Amino acid sequence: MIAEGKGEESGSFMDYEGSKGTYPIVTTAKRYLSWFDPEGAMNQTKASRNLNPKIPLLFIAPKNDHAGLLKVKQSMLEALPPPNPLSSIYEPDASHTGAPSASIEEIVAWTSRVAASPANISTR
Repeated sequence: MIAEGKGEESGSFMDYEGSKGTYPIVTTAKRYLSWFDPEGAMNQTKASRNLNPKIPLLFIAPKNDHAGLLKVKQSMLEALPPPNPLSSIYEPDASHTGAPSASIEEIVAWTSRVAASPANISTR
């Protein structure tokens, strides 16, 4: 589709998730290709290395995440810039999809700490 100039058009593409196998997803051809491109938007190691170390980070890594993500969690943490004093890691006892709702209290507490911190002045 991209070669035909239709990269912004939606289509059905096959996705592979280790624990689920292969299943169809609907997205644009451009986004689908970017997801799998080693230099694309979803290269989390590359994205992590490019984060601004002045900006506090809350890294949420659920304990019951997909097996593949549990395997790479440590390397993802190591790819992050030197920790900002306000950065934090939170590991809820949740699945990948359950992590956001299981992390609400921690997200609220962390954002409150960051907003109230005198150190946060340098990140603005």
